[in-house]
Formats: sequence, structure tokens, C-alpha cells
Amino acid sequence: MNRRRTIALTVAAAVPATLLAGSLAAAAHAAPTASEATASQARPPLQVPFRCGEAWPVKTYSDHTPNRLAVDFNIAGSSDAGRPVLASASGKVIGVSKKYTSYGHAVEIDHGNGWRSFYAHLQEDSIAVSVGQQVSPITQIGRVGSTGKSTGPHLHYEQRQVVDGRSVLRPVILNGHAFNYDKTGTQTFTRPC
Repeated sequence: MNRRRTIALTVAAAVPATLLAGSLAAAAHAAPTASEATASQARPPLQVPFRCGEAWPVKTYSDHTPNRLAVDFNIAGSSDAGRPVLASASGKVIGVSKKYTSYGHAVEIDHGNGWRSFYAHLQEDSIAVSVGQQVSPITQIGRVGSTGKSTGPHLHYEQRQVVDGRSVLRPVILNGHAFNYDKTGTQTFTRPC
């Protein structure tokens, strides 16, 4: 084969490969699929799970259980024990645990479209809701406690989405603002009045 023909064949093969690579890169950065877009649009407007006007520091850490998408509400230097915990949004209570698991006393609420909120380490005998009960954003579901595997009074909080029948933790968004997982230390969230 002569040199010109070899170069022409090499260029002819390289052009589709380059176009394919460009297409794959573009696909990797493409807009979300219809199902992904629907899932994110279906997220309910979840609020800080405390009374309006209360400012609460929120934090997570790299070895947070079950993973770092879970957050803890805790006012440093004060006793959070016994402070009322409210539902983050309207929904139906689908789980109440008064067992001594690592979560301690806990409540899970289904907000529709596969979205759930989960509240753990609630104070013993403070759970004020039952499975099947409809709640509103002002419904008190319990009080801050330190039950289960807890090092002190605080609220362990998760936002979950049911995907293919499994409950998956999602990044926390409260009052329309996302918790910044890249920021170290605490961030403060306040429930609007």
C-alpha cells in the first residue's frame, strides 16, 4: 500500500472516531433524561423541621451513617433535648420506630411522588404521630432527643426518594436551598414564617 493511501485511510478512520468521542462527551454533559427531570421536579418543597423563625445549624461528616447525605440539626452550646420537631411538608406517616436501633426513636413521612423525609434520635415517648396519619407542615411529630446510637441530643434528618422500589438518600434541600456538602463546618437554616 502506498503512503498516500495509508494516510487517507488513517484520516478516514480517525474522523468517525473523533466524532464518536465528541458525541459521548456531549452525552455525558447532556441535559437530564425525561425521567430524571421528572424526579427532580417532583421533589416536594420540604421545610426546616422546626418552628418558624428558629435558626438551626446543620452539618454532616464523611463517615455519617448511613452516608454523608444525612444531616444533623444541633445548636452548639445548648440543650436541644425536648425541642419540638415538625413535619417538613404535608404527607402521610409511613413509619414509626420506638425500637432501640442505631436511629433510636424515628418517624418517616411519605410526601408523594416517591419522596420521603426521615427524623431520628427522637426523645423517648415523644413521638406524637402514628402510621397512616396525615400530617401538615405544622404537625409536631416528636421532640429532639438522643435515642439510639447518638452522642448527644440532636435531630438526624434524611431526605429519601424511592427509585426502583428502593429508598435512596438524596441531597438535602430545605426551603428551596440546597445543603452545601462541599462546605466544611455547619450551615444555618431557618424555617420561614
